[in-house]
Amino acid sequence: METVFGDKSLSQSTNEAAYSLSQTIDAKKFMNENTQALLLKNAVICWFENSPLPTDFDQYEKFEESFRQNFFWK
Repeated sequence: METVFGDKSLSQSTNEAAYSLSQTIDAKKFMNENTQALLLKNAVICWFENSPLPTDFDQYEKFEESFRQNFFWK
């Protein structure tokens, strides 16, 4: 996708082709599916840990490791 900001020289650029409608629909479906899956995973982590998602990356990794051990144990 192409985003054009206030710089008019960027809007004249012809090196990026616009997406077709079907490509845009497919990209939107892909983004929605990935976003929903990530939100669901984070919700399950919060529920399982009985706390909100931590802002600390190390603590989040511990939560995610616990999630993997409990849900992907096969």
